[in-house]
Amino acid sequence: MEGQGGRLFTGRHHGSAQLYAGRLYVPISSREESQAGDPTYPCCRFPGSVAALDAATGKQIWKTYTIPEEAIPTQKNRAGTQLWGPSGAAVWNAPVIDVKRNLLYIGTGNNYSPPRLGASDSIVALDMKSGKIKWVRQETENDIWNGSCRRPDRGASGLS
Repeated sequence: MEGQGGRLFTGRHHGSAQLYAGRLYVPISSREESQAGDPTYPCCRFPGSVAALDAATGKQIWKTYTIPEEAIPTQKNRAGTQLWGPSGAAVWNAPVIDVKRNLLYIGTGNNYSPPRLGASDSIVALDMKSGKIKWVRQETENDIWNGSCRRPDRGASGLS
C-alpha cells in the first residue's frame, strides 16, 4: 500500500513510544527485511522513521525518515523480481528525550538493500519541535542485510 510521497506503508511499532509535553514520539520499524527471503518479494522500499503526534488528537505533527531518499528500482534478481533501494535504517527502540537540549535521540538498524544511504546503524539526534535531524553518528558502515542472505542462492536478493 502506498503512503505519502510514494513511500510504502510496511511499518511496524516494535519500540515504545515516548510521551512528553502533549506529544507522543513514535519509533517506526518494519518486517520488510524478513520478507526478502521470498525471491518473489520486491525488496526493499521501507525507510525507518519517527513520528511526533499530538497526544490529545492523534494528529501527526511531523515525521522524519532515516533515509530521506526515495527507493528506486536497482536491478532484477535471478527470479526476475524487481529490487529496490535504498531501504532500512528502522527505529527499533524507544526514543530518548533530552529536555535540556530539546532533542530526541533514536537508534537505527541496518540497511535492507543497497545502496547504503541514510542514517543506518546510527545514533540520531532530532529537534523535538520540528523533527529536523541535528546530527548523526554512524556506528557501523556498510551494514546491508535482509532475509535473503540466509538463502543458498544469495544472488536472488541482489546481495552477493
